[in-house]
Amino acid sequence: MRRIFVIGMTTALITATSAIALADDEAPEAEHEDTEEVVELSEAQMRKAELIADYFAGDEATDEDSAAQLEKVLDLRSQTGWGAVYKLMLLAQAGVDIDAIEGGWAFGKHFKSLMEDEAELIKDAPKNLGQLKKQQRDEMKAERKANKGQSKKNG
Repeated sequence: MRRIFVIGMTTALITATSAIALADDEAPEAEHEDTEEVVELSEAQMRKAELIADYFAGDEATDEDSAAQLEKVLDLRSQTGWGAVYKLMLLAQAGVDIDAIEGGWAFGKHFKSLMEDEAELIKDAPKNLGQLKKQQRDEMKAERKANKGQSKKNG
């Protein structure tokens, strides 16, 4: 009886380890592939990216400028969250080389270290993404209200 138990356990152990060994032998390429993970953004996330990119491209931006800003925003988004993306773009607008920032973001430190002329460039900008979104909503409401007023005058 003891011999049957030992044979059964040995067989089970060999079967289990051979399955693991075969699985490792069959997929060595998967461990070493240099594939870049593609992250799909939802429609809402793309609107956020476009909102940030359009804001920093400016009103008189060309399509190429807007596309370049959008690419920059999406690249930053692959590294961090939306709030940090907005603040990094704000620092970039002030003239800070955001690629040179090391050791964490520490936004307060970076905003405080801006020279007077650099700080002047962003003094009227929304301080965070939430304020930018609110500003956009308020502008859209004002535009709709103005359009309704024009419709009543013309009607």
